[in-house]
Amino acid sequence: MNPLTEIRLIFLREVRKSLRSVKGIILAVLAFLASGVAALICIYAESGARDDMGVQDTESFYDLQEKAMTSAGAAPDLAHYMARVPLSLLLFLKFTIWIGPGIVAILGFDTVASDIQHRAVRYWTVRTRRWTYMVGKFLGLWATVSAVTLALNVMAALAVMIKGYISFGAFFTWGLRFWLVSALIVSTWCSVAIFISAQFKTPLLSLLATFGAFFLLWLPGIVGWVMRLGEAVKTKSHLGELKWFEYLYPNGYDDLLLNPHPAKVLTGVGACIVFMIVFVGGGAALFERRDV
Repeated sequence: MNPLTEIRLIFLREVRKSLRSVKGIILAVLAFLASGVAALICIYAESGARDDMGVQDTESFYDLQEKAMTSAGAAPDLAHYMARVPLSLLLFLKFTIWIGPGIVAILGFDTVASDIQHRAVRYWTVRTRRWTYMVGKFLGLWATVSAVTLALNVMAALAVMIKGYISFGAFFTWGLRFWLVSALIVSTWCSVAIFISAQFKTPLLSLLATFGAFFLLWLPGIVGWVMRLGEAVKTKSHLGELKWFEYLYPNGYDDLLLNPHPAKVLTGVGACIVFMIVFVGGGAALFERRDV
């Protein structure tokens, strides 16, 4: 078969399996419930910020935020751009990318491991190339998690629009951009999950290894963030640029992907692509040599 056909078959099978599974349904329900609460908290946080500034009009709120950022030392063009990022949706984006690794781990830990355990992988690998099998598995997991985050973002954006904090146009422009950012970041976690799942034939061990690996990736991110926060407090300025080791933690890419400067956005996109190539490609290379 054509490699693209093989990838498509694996991809469609993976998406159907995830959406029909009891695990997937329960996880989706829990994600919606948690996200509903998170959306309300984000709206409440923006409402409190508006009350503190003594304004309810959105444009006035943006202007006051821009003045505050400029006074804190931010460049005028950056302050103008960042002040107009919907606060509620920005906070919800932080929540989405925070729970993203958990959703990926629970949906993806047995993606390959369960096929190896039950010998189903032998059925696929005699009919498809092993690398197309891995790519199809990765794309299926990525599409499933991205579909969940899309639904969550639509729900949150609708709530913010009904509250009157964003316009109908901003619902599509900012809503789409926030979802694309979360989808790109989720892709990195999916690639790591697929890589680890392909190394085990016992799903439980794969689950433990996945959470362990995600924790190890989290460590350089939190260390770098604490260091930059300390520097910002001393200099009374905004957080500086990511330190080199923080690129090991994909959730730190959100500021790059939301930056108004194209070079920064491309840096974030490039980092996500490198993650996907390294882990999906590396996983496929190891899987080629594995006795299944």
